[in-house]
Amino acid sequence: MKRLLWVLLGVVATCSPLRAETLLRAEVDSDHIDSKGEITLTITVSGQQDAGRPVLPPLTDFIVQATGSRQNMVISGGGIENTTSYTYTLLPRKTGSLVIPPVTLQTSAGQVATQPITITVTEARYETPRGQGAQNRNSRQGTPEPFFVEAEVSKDTVYLGEQLNYTFRYYRSASVSETNNYTPPQTSGFMAVDLPPQRKLTRVIGGETYRVVEVVTAMFPTRTGDLVIGPAKLRVVPDLIASLLGRDPYAIFGGQGGRPLTEGEPRNLATSSLKVHVRSLPPPPPGRPFSGAVGECSLASDISSHSVSLGDPVTVTLTVTGVGRKDIVDAPVIRWPEGLEAYPPTTNLQSSVRNDVVSETKVFSIALVARREGKLQIPAPELTYFNAATKKYETARGRELTLDVGPPRAGLAAATPVTTISASSSTIRYLKTTPHDWRAGAGRPGTWFLLLQVLPPVLVLAGWAWRRRMETPEARLRFAREREIRAARRRVRAVSASDRLAAAREISSAFRQYLVARFGLPPGELLDREWQRTLASRGCEDHELLEIKGVLDWTDRARFAGGVDQSVSPEAVLSLMSRLDRCAD
Repeated sequence: MKRLLWVLLGVVATCSPLRAETLLRAEVDSDHIDSKGEITLTITVSGQQDAGRPVLPPLTDFIVQATGSRQNMVISGGGIENTTSYTYTLLPRKTGSLVIPPVTLQTSAGQVATQPITITVTEARYETPRGQGAQNRNSRQGTPEPFFVEAEVSKDTVYLGEQLNYTFRYYRSASVSETNNYTPPQTSGFMAVDLPPQRKLTRVIGGETYRVVEVVTAMFPTRTGDLVIGPAKLRVVPDLIASLLGRDPYAIFGGQGGRPLTEGEPRNLATSSLKVHVRSLPPPPPGRPFSGAVGECSLASDISSHSVSLGDPVTVTLTVTGVGRKDIVDAPVIRWPEGLEAYPPTTNLQSSVRNDVVSETKVFSIALVARREGKLQIPAPELTYFNAATKKYETARGRELTLDVGPPRAGLAAATPVTTISASSSTIRYLKTTPHDWRAGAGRPGTWFLLLQVLPPVLVLAGWAWRRRMETPEARLRFAREREIRAARRRVRAVSASDRLAAAREISSAFRQYLVARFGLPPGELLDREWQRTLASRGCEDHELLEIKGVLDWTDRARFAGGVDQSVSPEAVLSLMSRLDRCAD
């Protein structure tokens, strides 16, 4: 591996730049935040190798924290391209429209600059996190914890169907190389609705500065009693890049127990369970049917036309709007006047979130057909709901509607009474009056007829069983490996001996593809100790291992040194693959 890295460094040193110009770019992850949030400013320099570090302008409206840099190098077509990214965390000092002035960079061709960036900062519309979990966690340990989580609910006592917010917070004061496997809490007895986006905050706890990620979920209880919200879990992997100082730089490829040295021991974090008491709704007032809505509501009514002809349809629209769930709301009560036929309503539901409060609008469309002429008065619709804020039932009302029904349009026949048509059984003539006797010989189904009746269901069952077997993870992995092995053999057979260097590189790639697929080796660069240990455990002979190493060394020289001192024929590689199949079986 050391030899490979030195070869790569030599190639980089002898290559010419891919392009002479230098590109400078500045971007932020968000241009709208609140006063308690933060933004990430990323400055990217690409092009010349001798370009210096970009110069930040005075940022008096922000608190600036440098969070690191990253360099990437791409080798292509005999040239190289360097890309360096610098990241900064910006905390706003005030609200309003704040401007990040141009970032400048001095190059050999002159000075380049970025465009200014405008950030809109609004007042925080939510309370500062209490930080109880943080204080308790630090006081128990004596020293600040680099990572921890906490959770809280906005209310611990609610009515059935009333919204409460569950807030999960992840605190970190150190760098992490990986954050994954977030497991939301078990919420049996609740309907949960995510409230994006996630918030990024900065908090100082016990003299330690923490970056906080806050996730809010709206929950609506669906049953009464004492309900429990289970713990939320998060797995983080600390970044131990500082521990590499003074070590062998090649040791990073070895790792600790299969992990790179830049990664620490994974940490599994979990919040505490939370208990919520859900109260049942009081009985509704007599004579006012409860619609099922909990939370403030408004009701609007409209009609598609105020004047129609007899028999023409018209649509009445009832719109229920308010906070909380409206998908379970029944249609408002309307006492339809005589001579107006109403059909079952169709519904449409729309949801929105504002200030962490879920609002929904449910629209009822009711088709009506007038059965008599005259002026029909449609009473105002009513909707009875429970207002959790006032803890009592309230009624929302729409407006009265008027419908003028005129005579039927010309060409439309007047309504005719339905006449019952009766028929005598003597007029019915059956196609067959007696069942067919198959024993008579004539018309008896033959062998092909019976075969065609039985064969389709048998094929369907066989296909279903084969598909069930093929859908297992083991079967998919086996077929994927076999496909890669066949592809590797085809690549070796297709190698042309006219260009020895190109042939060596193709054989190298195909042979490595074969070893990875056949023996389940990790993809990427093959380490000698890994494939030798694996193949030896599978029963491969020592002379076969020596042949494999000879092929790999020969192809390495062809790939990186650019020359071929001897030839390994495709036929020899195919023969070696056939003998190695015995070890894998």
